[in-house]
Amino acid sequence: MRFAIQSVAVLTVLCSLPGASPLRGAESIARDHSRFRVAVSTSTVDGVNDNDARAAIKMWGDTFMKMAGLEGINDQTVLSGPDQLLQEVRGGLVDAFSITAPEYPPMAPYVDHALVIGDEVEMGQGDEYFLLVHQESGIQSIADLRGRNMIVQKGAKTCLARIWLETLASGSGLGTADELLGRITAETKPAMVVLPVFFRRADAGVVTQAEFAAMCELNPQLGRKLRVLAVSPKVIHSFLVFHRDCPPLFKARLKTAMLGIHESASGRQILTLWQCRRLVAADTSVLRGTLELMASYDRIRARKTAAKK
Repeated sequence: MRFAIQSVAVLTVLCSLPGASPLRGAESIARDHSRFRVAVSTSTVDGVNDNDARAAIKMWGDTFMKMAGLEGINDQTVLSGPDQLLQEVRGGLVDAFSITAPEYPPMAPYVDHALVIGDEVEMGQGDEYFLLVHQESGIQSIADLRGRNMIVQKGAKTCLARIWLETLASGSGLGTADELLGRITAETKPAMVVLPVFFRRADAGVVTQAEFAAMCELNPQLGRKLRVLAVSPKVIHSFLVFHRDCPPLFKARLKTAMLGIHESASGRQILTLWQCRRLVAADTSVLRGTLELMASYDRIRARKTAAKK
């Protein structure tokens, strides 16, 4: 069974990790150190049926637990909404968590900054968003988008798209994206973003570079008729992190299993299903560009809020 989770892919399903020790101070909560629990943000599986997502997470989580020799001690993996997950992280109720980039800043104080796990391509190169227009639209600049309609790809992979659009509009002195554009709508399927622009039913669209490249391979006319008006900074949109109090032994064993999954035939099947070549580990410094984009957006919001007072 195939799920449209895309780049959050393996990160979402193999996230069953060791138990965290209690946090200090007022947030301290007693934990059973013989058990561990992982939470997956609902934002990482946006557009996927909850029951399907839960089944996939359990199935692949069990596979990785077996590889790590940790069978029988993991609690059930859970899907949590962003607000609920933040409370679980603060309270020390989860040992690892799969999240999208916008969810990371408030959780950063509770993260083990030495270890982030993600897809090899994304972690090494980052992902980009393309703002597409038709060659015959007459749109030559961001200012030419005023009053036009735009479709934005919706999902975990494009969780930073609106943030980027806001910085793009503000950086061009054109106000907010909503003030600039006549209408902004969202579609989960890339084809429903790209094809309306191609057939001139929409003025502009935002998709990931990877999705656009894949569509152009199937239909080269898309690349000839559509033009990239703007390209986002390279970002990492979703990833897996460990709680700072996660027991090192369990974390090390699961990390080894996760990073070696491509070495077995069954492991390669899992990676292929999730459109991932292999998993790699890094530290949180790989998130620098992503965090800078979000910080720029926060500064824009702060200035606009101050101007209204």
